Amino acid sequence: MAHIEEDAQTLIDYLNYTTKRYGLSFSIKKTEVLLQPKPGYCYKEAAVTIESDNLKAVTKFCSFGGALSNDCFIALEIAARLAKASSIFGGHSKTQTV
Repeated sequence: MAHIEEDAQTLIDYLNYTTKRYGLSFSIKKTEVLLQPKPGYCYKEAAVTIESDNLKAVTKFCSFGGALSNDCFIALEIAARLAKASSIFGGHSKTQTV
């Protein structure tokens, strides 16, 4: 995790180096960067690259049922979980009687 662009770039560079060592590679089209600044600092869109290819900068990221946002608030996470629970339990709201 990184709070500033330079640290994010360093992490990506190390990760890219390591993946190449093991014969792996990144899918540039599928790779996104979410920068979460330290509290009290303003958000700045990250310009992070892998071998001169720009990675897509996002302000929110959803994965495995969870959600992260650049403002570090959990409102997006709560909304995502409520929506998922609603979709799961919504189909079970009707009970059948015999």
